[in-house]
Amino acid sequence: TFFNGVLAVSLVCSIITCILATVLMNPILGILGTTPTNQALYEATKDYYQVLVLSTPLFYLSNILNYFLRNDSSQNRAGLGSVIGNVSDILLNILLVLFFGLGTRGAALSTAIGQVIAITIYLPAFFKKTSNVVIQFNFDFSVFGEVIQSLLQGLATSIHYLYQLIFFLLCNNLLMKLLGHNGVAIFDISP
Repeated sequence: TFFNGVLAVSLVCSIITCILATVLMNPILGILGTTPTNQALYEATKDYYQVLVLSTPLFYLSNILNYFLRNDSSQNRAGLGSVIGNVSDILLNILLVLFFGLGTRGAALSTAIGQVIAITIYLPAFFKKTSNVVIQFNFDFSVFGEVIQSLLQGLATSIHYLYQLIFFLLCNNLLMKLLGHNGVAIFDISP
């Protein structure tokens, strides 16, 4: 049905995003304000970037499951999964970065693991007999057009995220040029 169509399309989109982000890694890192000439910052950013890019399907899945849970009158489970996933991310950050010394790779791993924990909390609700939204492992191609139409409508209403991204990139790159990576860390221009 529609939900399963959304899952299938998001899986394809997340894989495409992952591949493109991997192929375009150096230009994207340049847009983010780092180049191989600034080796320490470049390597730290690259470590963080690689883990998050490989985790792209987790982010897609987590968001979709959360939104569909909320629309299926399972707001408590959606909220619980989100809170526990985020708290786990914070605690794992402390553990992986401070105690195990994994640096930015540890920070990214903690974020990915937090998403896995949230998804683990979300998933059982989709297999309950009382759920209106059920995961099925067969894809009905007849809903593909409806899913794409819904996606396009959603893109029109979410354009402000693109503008926000451009604003943050410009601000962070300006701070990087004027004050270096410490300036970005001190002022922390982020969403």
